[in-house]
Formats: sequence, structure tokens, C-alpha cells
Amino acid sequence: MEQQETKLPLEWLSSRRTPELHRLEALCRETAREERCAQRRLQEVEEAMAPEPERSCPAPAPEAAERAKLEQLSRQLNAANAELRRYETRMFAYERTILALRKENADLSARCDVLHAEVEKLAAEALKPLPELPPLPTISFPGDEKKDAEQPPEAAAPAPAPPAAPARPKTRLEHLGDEVLAQLARLMPGEK
Repeated sequence: MEQQETKLPLEWLSSRRTPELHRLEALCRETAREERCAQRRLQEVEEAMAPEPERSCPAPAPEAAERAKLEQLSRQLNAANAELRRYETRMFAYERTILALRKENADLSARCDVLHAEVEKLAAEALKPLPELPPLPTISFPGDEKKDAEQPPEAAAPAPAPPAAPARPKTRLEHLGDEVLAQLARLMPGEK
């Protein structure tokens, strides 16, 4: 039973997971090295258990010694097989972890793409120039005519111009706020 060593591509994983991936890669390398050692030991045990070529003059050997040696080799073979199964189980767990990380990374990448598109859309909408709004109608109240007649024409000052535009572009809310304040100033010229 020969197992191929595979190198897993880890470039696709997020940089946030780099320390975990390095640890996982190191564990994979260590497990692969230990698996190779276990396979070598298994091969040595199998070679030791293989029947030796018969000698021309076989020396008589006691059966008890051969049986003990055979039992020892069998125990070593079972231990090597168990160790090999443990390493295969660990490799399977590492592969499952890598697949879970790959899926999580794909989900995070998709979410980042969606959020990036939303941010670009909002930025483009914020930079769009505002349409010209028609001026608000002037509402006159019955008491306003008397106040206008009592004030001399010089006292009626024109509505103050909105403040000079700041260096950064105004948002839609700021534009609307300026327009509301200008309309209020036109409606109530005497109050501040």
C-alpha cells in the first residue's frame, strides 16, 4: 500500500488565516514525515517476516524462539499498521479543516465583493450633482402687510446669501438644510 504525497495549494486562503494555515501546513508535513517513517518500519517488519532463503545446511533452531520472534514481529506489524491508520486519520482531519477554511474564505470573499459594490454605488450616488430645485412659494400672512407698511424701504434688507461653499462638496442633506434656512430667512426678515 503506497500513499502519494500531495501538496495542498494554500494561496487561495485569506491573509487573516495565515498563522493557522502555517500551523496546519507544518502539522501536515510532520504527519506526512511520520507516515513515511511508519511505512518504512512496516516494510522492514514485512521483510523480516518474509521467509529467508533456505540455507544448504539449516541449523536446528528451537521452535519456542522462532515462535517468540514471530509474535514480536507480528506485534510490531500491528503497531505499525495502527500508527499508519492514526496518521491517515489525522491527514483526513487536516483535509476537512482545509476544506472548511476554503469554504469560509469563499464566503468572506463573496461578502466582501458585495459590500465593495455597495460602497462604490453609495460613493457614486454621493458624488452625483443635485438637481436644481424650484424656489418655494412665498406665503403672505394678513399681519405681514402692516409690518411691511410700517418699515421704511431701506430697513427691508435682502435675504442673506447662503454661506460660501466649503472646500468639500456638500451632501444632499446640507443642500436641503441651506435651502430651508434661506426660505425661513425670506419669510421672517425681522427675526433672527
